[in-house]
Amino acid sequence: IKKELKNIVLITVEPNFLHFCNTIYKKASLVVPFAIDDRTNKSKSLVKLYIANGDFLSQGNSIYDSKGNVDKNNFLSVFSITSKHLMEIIKVNYLKPSSKIILRINCEGSEDSIIYNFKNNFSDQLVGVLGSLKDVRDIKGLKSYDNLIKFMDENKIDFLPFSSDVNSWLEAHKFIISKI
Repeated sequence: IKKELKNIVLITVEPNFLHFCNTIYKKASLVVPFAIDDRTNKSKSLVKLYIANGDFLSQGNSIYDSKGNVDKNNFLSVFSITSKHLMEIIKVNYLKPSSKIILRINCEGSEDSIIYNFKNNFSDQLVGVLGSLKDVRDIKGLKSYDNLIKFMDENKIDFLPFSSDVNSWLEAHKFIISKI
């Protein structure tokens, strides 16, 4: 992957500004400091990022108050944009016709709308997805989850579970190399 870094554009989406001191954000080509929220059609808005397990730095913080481990009274106010607007930013400023897109996704319930929008906007350029899809099932229900899995199968979108668990890293590395 290091050999290919000059050909990789790393775009990170992180609504929790408390994470911005982490090294990965210094390596990013673009940091999008917004939540991705398709629950309304507003191009931008202010939303609550609910804190999971009382930890402001938790990877499980979510804009969905129905997520089991969040406290509805403990939140950060963050800006959000729709996935459609995120697509426009990326398309205009970062993509070339030859670009390949690998999503590393863990959006605490917004994964489905992001995958649908990336596939609809970038068609054959979306070559794979890394991350977790379980929050789609847990927050939006089994039907939404099943629809996403069916959509990914029908559109031949490869998926590999990937997390902060170091045991998932080797397969993720192989997956990335196979796609670029």
